[in-house]
Amino acid sequence: MADQHPPLFSIQLEDAARRFNRRVIFQRLHYRFHSGNIYAITGSNGSGKSTLMLSLSGQASLDSGTIRFQLNQIVLKEDEVYKHVSLIAPYIDVPEEMTLRELFDFHSLFKKPVMEIRAMLERIGLLAHQNKEIRKFSSGMKQRVKLALGFYFDTPLLLLDEPSSHLDTEGKAWFQQELMAFSQNRLIVIASNLPEETILCTESIDIQQYH
Repeated sequence: MADQHPPLFSIQLEDAARRFNRRVIFQRLHYRFHSGNIYAITGSNGSGKSTLMLSLSGQASLDSGTIRFQLNQIVLKEDEVYKHVSLIAPYIDVPEEMTLRELFDFHSLFKKPVMEIRAMLERIGLLAHQNKEIRKFSSGMKQRVKLALGFYFDTPLLLLDEPSSHLDTEGKAWFQQELMAFSQNRLIVIASNLPEETILCTESIDIQQYH
């Protein structure tokens, strides 16, 4: 499934800071993320993990410092970053009025699938539900759908915020399996305070060190 010449993606943070009102979310953050690694952003609830993930996705600007996105040695403009990012998070919902098949067909218009849609639905165990509206799914089924949109579409940057939310034991095992299967040559960042979600991470950032 990997290309012979996969894209190399990197994010460079220099003296990055973000505040909300007078509260410091993070500051003096210097870090470089690059393809081929899985990074963990850790910290207690409310420590700023999700805010940093939004900044890494290009959806939230910094208050000070710089962030540079680079793809194959080409610096991306801010309005180009979204094309190369998959962000899966509890605060981002999928269109629930669509059927499962309609959602994946629609997503394919914007992001390149790495396999046939039927194969995707089989991998998440929901092929029999492809004509059912997402709003009728359980929370665990919806989470599998959201994660599939990240795993099975060809984006060099994959951001996973609390990825095993609503998953049962079987679902958590499935998540780890798919993370291993679809992590090659990608830049992956996982925001979590649960060790079992970050067990495959190669580097870790404690956001609370930058308060």
